[in-house]
Amino acid sequence: MKIIRKPEIIKAVLLDVDGTLFSSEDIILETYKKEFIKYKDKNGVPDVVPDLPDIMRQIGKPVVEIFLNLAPELKKEQQAELSGRILISLVESIRSGGGQYYDGIQETCRYLRQSGYMVFAASNGRYPYIEAILQTAGIFEFFKEIPFVNNVTIKNKDELVAHILVKHQLQPSEALVVGDRLSDRNAAKSNNCLFAACLYGHGTMDELEDADVYIDSFGELMEYLKPAQLT
Repeated sequence: MKIIRKPEIIKAVLLDVDGTLFSSEDIILETYKKEFIKYKDKNGVPDVVPDLPDIMRQIGKPVVEIFLNLAPELKKEQQAELSGRILISLVESIRSGGGQYYDGIQETCRYLRQSGYMVFAASNGRYPYIEAILQTAGIFEFFKEIPFVNNVTIKNKDELVAHILVKHQLQPSEALVVGDRLSDRNAAKSNNCLFAACLYGHGTMDELEDADVYIDSFGELMEYLKPAQLT
C-alpha cells in the first residue's frame, strides 16, 4: 500500500465491483463469443466477434458505451437485445461459480460494516450483474445501497457517485471511492471524493494517476480505514 493522502473523517465507502471485488476475465470471453455468434447466425450481424483484449478494454464503462464500441454497426435496439442476452448468460455463469473473487472481500466488507462505515456499490454494471456477484460472494448484506446506471436519472459513474452523496447527505470529504479503472478515478475526482486505486485490478497506472492511496489487495482497506476515524 502506498498512501498519498491520509483519510480524515470517512463515513462512506463506494466500491467498484468488477476489478475491485471480482474478476470476470475467465468467463467473459466465452460468454460474449457465444452470444455474439448466436446473434450473428440469426441476424447476420454484428460483423466482428470481439476478442478478450477488445472486451477487457471496455470493462468499467457504461453498458451503452460498451456496445457502441464493440458493435457500432448495430442499431440501438439490437445492441440492447444483444447486451441483454449477454447479461443473462453472465449472471447464470456467476451464480454457477464462474469468475474469480479477490482475496479478503468477505472479511473486509464485514469489517467496514461492523466498523460503522456505510458501504455502497459504485459500478457501471447492470443491477442483476452486481447483485449476482455480491450475493454469490455472501457480502450483499453489508451494502447499504446498490444504485446503478439506469440511463435515465443516472447515466454514468460520475452521476452515480453524486446520487449517493446527495441521497445520503454526505460531504465529498466523507466518501472514499475504491476502484481500478479511469471511470472510478474520474467519478471520485469530479465529486471531490478521495480515491483508492486498486493495483490488482484491470486498470493501468495511467488510468489511476492522482489517487489518494494505492492498494495491492482489497484487504489493505482495513489498514487505511480504521474505526477510530469515524465520528
